[in-house]
Amino acid sequence: MTPLLELETIAWRQGAREVLRSVTFSVQAGELLAIGAGADAGKSTLAQIIIGAREPSAGTVRFDGEPPRSQLGQPGGLQLARITFLPALGRTSLEQVAAPRSGVVSARRARDEAGEALRLTNATRLADQRPVDLHHDDRVRVGIAQAVMTRPRLLVLDEPLRGAEPSNRDELLMLLRLLRDRHAMTIVMTTSSIKGLGGWRIEDLADGVLEARAAAARAGGEVVHLPRRGTGS
Repeated sequence: MTPLLELETIAWRQGAREVLRSVTFSVQAGELLAIGAGADAGKSTLAQIIIGAREPSAGTVRFDGEPPRSQLGQPGGLQLARITFLPALGRTSLEQVAAPRSGVVSARRARDEAGEALRLTNATRLADQRPVDLHHDDRVRVGIAQAVMTRPRLLVLDEPLRGAEPSNRDELLMLLRLLRDRHAMTIVMTTSSIKGLGGWRIEDLADGVLEARAAAARAGGEVVHLPRRGTGS
């Protein structure tokens, strides 16, 4: 079966420092992939490379056989769930979530779809609040709601679980599984903790290289404590 996402020998350098080197992996449609890494291991850089927002120093990325940039934000393409929001897109969470559909459908329909997306992520209560005023966990919910407006086949999240309260962490993981099971989304996320990730495929990023975690470790879901390496996050 042809993978939905393929990265081959990805490298990224910051000056003389090699943050990523020879990162190679593929993701099949319907997978849940967690990339575990410590601070400054390059996981945010890798997330940006996956979606095509940052060019690697070397290597290739393909989403459904094409460069990811051409399908970023497109219906049925790939999308990054953001937790920072551009003020120009709207003042409230509802307006921010509706933004990807603005100009594509009527304003009323965009708001209705945004309301549905907020309900899906259990964030209806946040509709009239400003994202900048929200706790991290709630910004993640709003960011996911905004991302799913384009019905992506691949959803990428950068550290969505960082600092989450245990109950919120469990709810967010349940939401991601729901998106996979009921909405046919493939999920790739970076994380500094793999606790509670039963059912996820887990890869460790350290020294700029990605390595599969053993099956026993995947089942246990222990916390990743990798050393700090160079630069990048």
